Amino acid sequence: MQEVSTPAELMNLKPNLYLEVCRQIEKDFTLSGILIDWSVDIQPKDMWSEVLSKLNDLLKNEPEALRNLLYRVDLDEKSISDALLENKQKDFLSELAKQLIAREIQKVLNRLNSNMG
Repeated sequence: MQEVSTPAELMNLKPNLYLEVCRQIEKDFTLSGILIDWSVDIQPKDMWSEVLSKLNDLLKNEPEALRNLLYRVDLDEKSISDALLENKQKDFLSELAKQLIAREIQKVLNRLNSNMG
């Protein structure tokens, strides 16, 4: 698998928000039956690589588990397809990882905002 640079959105998250996003990703993977075990101080570059690696493995070996994960994260196939077509993205895995992480960030922000109100 080729090295793909870590998205700037991930690198620029505030530390407390980044930690919550990591927890949310780990939770959703675990609830989908996918073991993802990283330390609390995982760096964005390493987290990105791990997500890419897991998605690659699921795509090749466990497509049903991947579908379950995408359902749990609330990423529908149409939004993934549309993004791929819009961007003429050649690297499906990278685009899928970006969509997944963006959705996880959105979930964390929604939860934090609802806790404030």
